[in-house]
Amino acid sequence: ILEHFQLRKYFSLAAGSELDGTQVHKADVIAYALEQTGFSAADALMIGDRCYDIDGARAVGTQALGVAYGYGSREELEKAGVNVVYGLVGMKIHAKLCLVVRREADGMRRYVHIGTGNYNPSTAKTYTDMGLSTAAPDIGADVTDLFNVMTGYAQRAQYRALLVSPLSMRDCLLDLIEREIVLHERQGGGEIILKCNQLVDKAIIRALYRASASGVRVRLQIRGICCLRPGLKGLSDAIEVTSVVGRFLEHSRAFWFRNGGDPCLYIGSADLMPRNLDRRVEVLTPILDPGLRNLIHGILETHLADNVQAWKLKADGTYVRLRPGRNPAVDSQALMAARPDLLTPPDNDGASASAPNSGSSDTGAHA
Repeated sequence: ILEHFQLRKYFSLAAGSELDGTQVHKADVIAYALEQTGFSAADALMIGDRCYDIDGARAVGTQALGVAYGYGSREELEKAGVNVVYGLVGMKIHAKLCLVVRREADGMRRYVHIGTGNYNPSTAKTYTDMGLSTAAPDIGADVTDLFNVMTGYAQRAQYRALLVSPLSMRDCLLDLIEREIVLHERQGGGEIILKCNQLVDKAIIRALYRASASGVRVRLQIRGICCLRPGLKGLSDAIEVTSVVGRFLEHSRAFWFRNGGDPCLYIGSADLMPRNLDRRVEVLTPILDPGLRNLIHGILETHLADNVQAWKLKADGTYVRLRPGRNPAVDSQALMAARPDLLTPPDNDGASASAPNSGSSDTGAHA
């Protein structure tokens, strides 16, 4: 897995049970990893999803963090002595986040993964999703703050780089749409691409209507429910809506704005529905690195060009399946599967990229 996602170079060691029957107990694996890396048990943290992980960490005297999105259950972890965090009362946590804090030669550094889909081995086989791995300081600080909020240790209304619901996501998305309208009126060329599962939120729909009426090109790929009507004269002439229904369930959420020639792109867990924007903890992260933005924009363009598995929403609310006709056939999912180079992020080795309110660049993305 590490080799596939080009992440092996970021790890000094990968260890596990050996085929010769050694290191069969989790404590042996942890002890071997500590020996090979030179870390003491007091300086290490074991992250696991089974009782064996917790028991193994306890056996070698290191701390453990249990996660409930793997193979073990919450009840199993509780029986092993894990203090379970249940989240916010009345609020579903739908964000897909992972935070690793690592002591390095120049101090502590945060590594973050933010995804559009669940950390679930079953759905990962049939869903299409995107994920970002980054060491950008502002994003790392935001995720740290958000974990503190979710565990009840802090309160926060605004974040440095992330868009977080239920507090600020809708307003920030509306601001991005309005900014696209203003820039289009000044210099033309306005364009918005949104890809998500559902589009129901009234405020977002009205803003997209305003964008279309102003001449901004709006292309939407909404897999499921879409309450917006495209192609209505004087209201949504500039809006196109398609839905790809193929072998895999389209599950990615991506929000791209041309932004006057300096594109702005967010990916994350949120659909454009009141439940996601008002009653769930959701996260959208900016893609700061230009190479990664171009990569994801290319993926979006490939899906928007689909004329084999795509359905087009008409002004009357019905769908018609697109056909290639005399044009070259474009099956976006088949193309993604056959052309892994289309999904390969640029190897920037953590090279720096500038963006408003940001620190260093993204590390990499995968789809």
